[in-house]
Amino acid sequence: MISLTQNKLSNAVLEAVGSADGLFDQDNFFLTQQLLHNTLSFSVFKQHDFQEKLAGLLVKNGAPTPWEEFKTEALKLNNKTNAVQLKIEYYQPDFHKGASVL
Repeated sequence: MISLTQNKLSNAVLEAVGSADGLFDQDNFFLTQQLLHNTLSFSVFKQHDFQEKLAGLLVKNGAPTPWEEFKTEALKLNNKTNAVQLKIEYYQPDFHKGASVL
């Protein structure tokens, strides 16, 4: 997910800079590099926020949330997450001892 977000943002940065009268001087190069770095930082923090929200869905009323309910709520947060990623998050070691991940 980090690379997906970062790729979209980076492409937008490169498209915007590339369209500025075709100029790509030293100042634009430095600015572009800083913007590209910032897109990566933003993407990492966005993924971290998503992981924190997923972690909050794991427990409901002091007990583990049933898988189907967790999956439904997680997909509301991000419908591009696939079931394998959700199962890895859901079946963390020590959370559901002995449960199969896949």
